[in-house]
Amino acid sequence: SYKPGWVIVHLTWNANPEDDLVAYRVYHKESGGDWSTLAYKKSTSCSHKVITGTVHYYYIRAYDMMKQ
Repeated sequence: SYKPGWVIVHLTWNANPEDDLVAYRVYHKESGGDWSTLAYKKSTSCSHKVITGTVHYYYIRAYDMMKQ
C-alpha cells in the first residue's frame, strides 16, 4: 500500500543581471491553496520539503532597491 513520505524539491534559476538587485522572493502554493512566501534570499536556489504525491507550484520574483 502507498504511504506518503517526504521529498526535497530543489529550485534553481538564472540570476537577474540588473545592478540594483536586492533579493529574490520565492512563492509557493499547494494545489488548491493560496500563494505564500517561501523564501526571501540573495542566492539563486532554494530547497523545500514536501509530502510525496502532492502538487506544488512555485514562482520567483526579483526585487530591486525600489522593491520593484
